[in-house]
Amino acid sequence: MKSYRTFILILFATLFFTACSKEEEATVVAVPEDANPLLAYVPADTAYVYADLETVPEAITDAYTARFQPVLDVISKQISQFQTEYQAGEHEGDQAARLAAAVLDELGGSLSEESLNKLGISLQSHYVFYAKGVFPVVRIALSDAQQLRNAIARIETKMAYQLPVKDLNGSAYWRVAQDDMPVGLYIAILDQQLALSVFPVKAEDSLLAAFLGQQMPAESMASNNVLAVLNQTMGYSGYGSGILDIQKVADEILNPDSYTRGLLDPEMTTRLDSLDAVCVAELKSIIARTPRMTIGTTLLSSNEVAVRYDLEIEKSLASSLAALVSDIPSAADGDHLLSVSLAI
Repeated sequence: MKSYRTFILILFATLFFTACSKEEEATVVAVPEDANPLLAYVPADTAYVYADLETVPEAITDAYTARFQPVLDVISKQISQFQTEYQAGEHEGDQAARLAAAVLDELGGSLSEESLNKLGISLQSHYVFYAKGVFPVVRIALSDAQQLRNAIARIETKMAYQLPVKDLNGSAYWRVAQDDMPVGLYIAILDQQLALSVFPVKAEDSLLAAFLGQQMPAESMASNNVLAVLNQTMGYSGYGSGILDIQKVADEILNPDSYTRGLLDPEMTTRLDSLDAVCVAELKSIIARTPRMTIGTTLLSSNEVAVRYDLEIEKSLASSLAALVSDIPSAADGDHLLSVSLAI
């Protein structure tokens, strides 16, 4: 159990280092040519997306890395304790512990910006999180893809176990899935990017080529500057913004003829088919009143981070809710870890 806890801490820290009736006129927004090339992989009609258009300046990542040091110190103690226990043979036969020990050895026994750089992962990398159907895909730009491949090879040597590599038309990838699991975790190191996704194993014929970048969308988020227009309209910065199309996600799950339903396991499809038609209709009517949410970073400096969520609401409902708005008292000043105000 301790080995799993250590893994969770490492994963958490790694993720920290690396969120109707009238059509609007088309807006043209100038975007630099190098603005997040990973958006070329994202279908324009994706159900959700979150990405950056600008990488965070090194001075800002350095400032937050320094603030995060107390957490890293706690993680280091956990790592040291785990390594001592592992060397004493307390985790003998535990494959997860073996993997953790090999990864920690590769990282030099600590998690830091320097150790991540050795894996070809930079804190100044572009990233994108989006949906294919409703299945999540994550892409992270790498500063050196070969460094990450070499690190994985060394980890495999230390474990005396080679991860089974699969191939599709010359592109290598890993699939992590048990025989009795309907979904799998897919991992690939492509041309200067790390790609991860979770989707049904039976959907490989439909999703794998796109995941590996062999089949690009006819129209992508890069080709129509959706996020740049969103940022300009909503006042978000280029450091991170996104869209959650709540109605599209609901339709993908609730509509029997949707793309997602066609890829689901028969058992899961049967359960969804059993939903009462009246219940489905009511769910759709509720969701139609709040069809979309956007999110964006509005401020990012060495001392402040501000993120805003905007939920689009049907006009009559929005008017009723607006009448409930009240002033919220200021949170108390002082050297607090957290200060919160709440009005109901």
